[in-house]
Amino acid sequence: MSCERKAQIMTDTANAVDLGTQVAFWLRSSGYSAKQVARLVDASEATGKRLRAGIPPTTEQMTKLSSHFGWRFVNFVYSAIIGPSDGELDAELDIIKSRLAALEERA
Repeated sequence: MSCERKAQIMTDTANAVDLGTQVAFWLRSSGYSAKQVARLVDASEATGKRLRAGIPPTTEQMTKLSSHFGWRFVNFVYSAIIGPSDGELDAELDIIKSRLAALEERA
């Protein structure tokens, strides 16, 4: 196996762990039990427990979770892996600028 392939496998593994961690955090902090998670992804309760424990979801499971929770979920899960989008950075910058302007007015 080439060094490039080994590096890609390591990167893929790290991203999968991050994905699993992010999904698990969302599910637990949203108060979903293993049984409820299992229903969302049409799987066994054992699968629900694994997802809540940080095991990365399959593509099909991720699609079902994304459909259920919407864009905020997708953004939360993937931003840990790929970083914030330019749109998010622009929005943050606008907020910072408005806060700075408010502070300057007070001074």
